[in-house]
Amino acid sequence: MLNDTDARSKLAVVVEPIARGLLAIKMTPNTVTALGCLGVVVSAVYFIPQGRFIPAVILVGIFMLTDMLDGTMARISGITGPWGALFDSAMDRIADGVVFLGLTIWFVRTDQWGLVAAASIVLIGSFVVSYTKARAESVGLATATGIAERTERLIIAAVVMVLSDLGVPYILSVGMWILAALVVITAWQRLRSAYLDAQAQQKAAQADESEAS
Repeated sequence: MLNDTDARSKLAVVVEPIARGLLAIKMTPNTVTALGCLGVVVSAVYFIPQGRFIPAVILVGIFMLTDMLDGTMARISGITGPWGALFDSAMDRIADGVVFLGLTIWFVRTDQWGLVAAASIVLIGSFVVSYTKARAESVGLATATGIAERTERLIIAAVVMVLSDLGVPYILSVGMWILAALVVITAWQRLRSAYLDAQAQQKAAQADESEAS
């Protein structure tokens, strides 16, 4: 998992020299973020709607590694800040969305309308999961991590697409509906967590008012 601290520290041995090299040629972290997103978009839009999943997964995976690279560049150069974090998150949402949009287009082209529904649930649900966390934090509410965050969703999708390209029967159908279920569960977990935190804050405020009076 790219969100895992140990995994990131091991990959840093490879990532840091590349990051320093890019900084040496005056490349900025935000430029790397934008180029990585563009690479994902082009790869996903070109290969996935054709059903060419293995090259899509390889290229998308390579370009998504820039998510570590730009962060390392920002840390080394000392130019971390709220704008960079916001820009990175926005590019991540575009990259996530285009992968599942590509799958939706493939399902439409091959008349797999049940999977169009599954992919649509994943696509919409992924944005709900992301937005719920961002909006909850903006109003001071805590949210649970959830069963399937961005990394988990993309890894599952990648494995399913590769196995499908290798000829494993029904794996794409099973995988997409599992993803759809996981996204719905994750959205519910985050909404429930925020609701419980709101209730706890309200009770604490009422208790403080009672003590004050």
